Amino acid sequence: MKTFLSIIRKDKLISKITGLSSLLILFGVFFYLLAFRSTPNEETVAPNTESEISPPDTICGVIKKNSSLYASMLSAGIPADCINKITETLQGAFDLRHSRPGDRFEFAYFPPDTIVNFEYKTFGRDKYLILPKEDSLVVIKIRKNLKRFLKGIRGKVKNSLWETLVEMGEKPTLIGKLADIFAWDIDFLTDVRDGDEFDFIVEGFEEDGKTVFYGDILIANYILSGVNHYAVLYKNSNGISGYYNLRGEALQKTLLKSPLNYRRITSKFSRSRMHPILKIRRPHYGVDFAAPTGTPVVAAGDGEVAFKGWRGEYGNSVIISHANGYQTYYGHLSRFAKGISKGKKVKQNQVIGYVGMTGLATGPHLDYRVKKDGRFIDPLNMKLPSASPVPKNCYDDFCSVRDEMLLTLETIGDTSKVYVSKASTDSFPKIAYKNYRSNTP
Repeated sequence: MKTFLSIIRKDKLISKITGLSSLLILFGVFFYLLAFRSTPNEETVAPNTESEISPPDTICGVIKKNSSLYASMLSAGIPADCINKITETLQGAFDLRHSRPGDRFEFAYFPPDTIVNFEYKTFGRDKYLILPKEDSLVVIKIRKNLKRFLKGIRGKVKNSLWETLVEMGEKPTLIGKLADIFAWDIDFLTDVRDGDEFDFIVEGFEEDGKTVFYGDILIANYILSGVNHYAVLYKNSNGISGYYNLRGEALQKTLLKSPLNYRRITSKFSRSRMHPILKIRRPHYGVDFAAPTGTPVVAAGDGEVAFKGWRGEYGNSVIISHANGYQTYYGHLSRFAKGISKGKKVKQNQVIGYVGMTGLATGPHLDYRVKKDGRFIDPLNMKLPSASPVPKNCYDDFCSVRDEMLLTLETIGDTSKVYVSKASTDSFPKIAYKNYRSNTP
């Protein structure tokens, strides 16, 4: 009996021990799993996230003198494939021919060719941002937050207008603006004399205290040989702007006096001239402007290309038909501008070709001729009709603007600045898009 009871007690003890052991084993497994889950595991908890947190590569650059945006990006190290995508997209909002030295760019990407963004800061008022969108690129045109001012500039010509303004510290672009305003009445390469006076107001834009660029010349007076030549910028109710004299007559004429800059006259209009090559006397119904090969030649006025091609001794030539029975001739060109062909409509100041010496020529020059109703006339002495004057219903408003500008011209002193809050042109950001479609799926 004792033996039997002893066996039972042993079995109960063993059961208790076994149960306790099982419980301990369960607790051990539980704590083991808990410890296992709380232990960092590099493979499961901290994967390699380097590709997610590493910033993209960035390339910055600036367009250098005698270079282009494409060439500058290539020399900076931007992959050629990315450059092609960027330039194709940018053309939707910006004419790449207007890029200039000093323009800056910043490119961010993941090698080899995943574009993150591209920012292009022009020297002017706008900057452009290119961003990816799905499988495309979009370009956004952004108006810079620039400070506008009006600046008075006056002085006397010494040697040439160009030299005078450069000595005053002004930019060549400003000189070109002034010359363009009076291009129909004054030839600044042949008419200007020492002692001529100029006085004008130009709007400028600055960033961080530095002038970024000049905008419009608002009013100007050029005193040529003692005669005042005024120009007032006016925009009528129809949104058409132009320069007018104090009487509201347009300065713009149907044709320019000369279709190129950077030249000198080597031969004038003549009924009898000794030909430099043929050595015979015969009429010369045009004006020869000597200029370096490649100098741009522009259309003297709005019109339609009547001829483009080779014209014997005149070499590569363009003939343009204009309103009121005028035709202009451009001879000895080295080459034609892109897109110029017979029947093509052209605008005044549009480049149609480039100076050369094709045909019979002793040196690079432009032979420029003008016909009126089938007869050649002297381009330097022709009397041309003006463009339309200020509309009658806008004349009172023009007079108000004119008087305000004349007062401003008197008020703002030489090279002084007056800051103003409103720009003469639209200051709201403009957005232009162009998608670049990737060829990859």
